[in-house]
Amino acid sequence: MKLSTMLTSTVSHAGDGTPAGTLTDIVIDPETRRPTHYVVDVATDGAVAPVFFDPETIELSAGFVATTASPEAVASKRDEALEKGEGAAPLEDMPPLVTGPFGNTISPLMMAALSTGRRQTGSNPPKPPREGTYFFTRLVGLPVFDVGADLGTLQDVVLHPHTQDCIALHTLTADGIAYDFPFELIRNVANGGTHIIIQRNDIAPHDPVGNAG
Repeated sequence: MKLSTMLTSTVSHAGDGTPAGTLTDIVIDPETRRPTHYVVDVATDGAVAPVFFDPETIELSAGFVATTASPEAVASKRDEALEKGEGAAPLEDMPPLVTGPFGNTISPLMMAALSTGRRQTGSNPPKPPREGTYFFTRLVGLPVFDVGADLGTLQDVVLHPHTQDCIALHTLTADGIAYDFPFELIRNVANGGTHIIIQRNDIAPHDPVGNAG
């Protein structure tokens, strides 16, 4: 599964299928090659707040995202985030929802609206839970380098839906050529998130993969 296709998906409760919120980001640990948290925007009367879901509470299958967390636990975490002002945003003037490729209700402008709302209310943007982890949306677009080689910019990360391991990086060069590298080749996200270093050793560059998933 490409992480980009998961964003704005509706996260449903595994028990009854009722919506818990909207997936807006995924926190990645390059060292363990796994997500540390899934960031879900959970709404209440007049506001929305980000809730960090542990991967053990998330189930992935065929483009759908579900959580085993109880509605009470989700509501408690939402209220906690609202009290702290961590990324809370007003719901006024939210763009209308449309139907996404997996039948999810999404808004192409939702992410921008939430970001703008949080800035206007002066609330603190959410931060990764621990050092050395990164929001997927902040990694996208970063330059990717090997020793002496510019490998383009990061376009996507591929996640195995069953193990939830990050297994591949998709990059795109300035010439429009797409490449696929094993995620395990990442050695560093340099300078706090300005570029990504991978180490291919003696491995030749991978062949262009185009839109391969």
